[in-house]
Amino acid sequence: MRFVFGVGWFALLVLRGLLLWALIPFAILAWLLVHRWAQKASFRQSLSWYDRNAVVVLVNGPFRFLAEPDQRPRLLRIVDMRSIEPHAISWLDLD
Repeated sequence: MRFVFGVGWFALLVLRGLLLWALIPFAILAWLLVHRWAQKASFRQSLSWYDRNAVVVLVNGPFRFLAEPDQRPRLLRIVDMRSIEPHAISWLDLD
């Protein structure tokens, strides 16, 4: 069973990677046209919101078996976009 979960998580990551090719240009356009002035969100917050909600849709949809029913993540509302703290990765911060 652990093998199935490993394959499932790998498939989720591969599908998410492919999905990001369409999601990033859409998020850029949406941020330029809407989120920058309506939600007052930064570009990183907007991109993180779209990415998180895409992963939530995948986990609650085709990859339901990867999470327990009571531990499945929920979609973030659009008004919560400003409250997201995006991850920051630095080349010099390798701790």
